Amino acid sequence: MENEKRPQRATHPYQGSNVPKFKMARQPHHPLQHSTKPAPKSRTIDPSELGIYLNNPSIHPNVVDFDEYFVIIKDKYPKATVHLLILPRDSNKSRQHPFTAFRDNEFLNSCKKEASKWRVHAAQMLKEVICPNQDCPHDYD
Repeated sequence: MENEKRPQRATHPYQGSNVPKFKMARQPHHPLQHSTKPAPKSRTIDPSELGIYLNNPSIHPNVVDFDEYFVIIKDKYPKATVHLLILPRDSNKSRQHPFTAFRDNEFLNSCKKEASKWRVHAAQMLKEVICPNQDCPHDYD
């Protein structure tokens, strides 16, 4: 009895059956590996498209204000009720990633100063949207 061969048990319910086997589609070897396929069109804004506001800001209706250092625009695709973009007019800084550009402390401080100036303006714009024709006294500073 000990020498008798036992039939092997299937470890999977379909093992040894006539059920067709499907191969999984090959996945890239590494999730960060670059594909040879062209990337799908992005639905986000290409930062280079914002350059149209830098050269001649006075002709664009969504430009709120500008000076020699910055152009402030109302975002065409806002993510909030009031969404202003502060664009640096320095061509070197405007092409850099913010993390890189903000390593320059002088530039970082000028951006902070500009942002604090426009924070009050954005709060006023929000007030006009939320409670139009009403007096909502509040100090936004």
